[in-house]
Amino acid sequence: MRFQLSDPTKTEQIATVFMFTAYDRCGSELGMGLLQAVNNMSPLSIRKYLSERQSWKNQGWIELGGDYIAGRMVKTEIEFEPVAGLVEIRDDAPSPDYQGWSSGVPSDPGVLRQWSPSSDKLNSYCDLLMTAAKLVGVELAQVETVTA
Repeated sequence: MRFQLSDPTKTEQIATVFMFTAYDRCGSELGMGLLQAVNNMSPLSIRKYLSERQSWKNQGWIELGGDYIAGRMVKTEIEFEPVAGLVEIRDDAPSPDYQGWSSGVPSDPGVLRQWSPSSDKLNSYCDLLMTAAKLVGVELAQVETVTA
């Protein structure tokens, strides 16, 4: 799904806060992630733990993502076009077996062993983006997604 920001100057900021919110909503490290845990993570400090590259599908877009970030199972990405103020997220449903920030009960026994219910979890990538938008102070309008 693709969204237009009300303030294009905050496009990179919302992408970073999107990833930080995913990290934060995971709640805790998982398994051997305790060895990689980082205390006092913030939207500013998380950037060095994320992978950033040019999008392979959208010319001029940047992809920001992370698998395990400082020991937390985030497995999420966002693409953004900083000049036009556009962001693009997945439209499939996240799984608590892979995205530690998502709601639901994991089916993987290893993940389930360390899982605890939390009201801080989010139901969708869209919920994650809307939470980030509130934190950044921008409004979003969904625009048509062009598939390659």
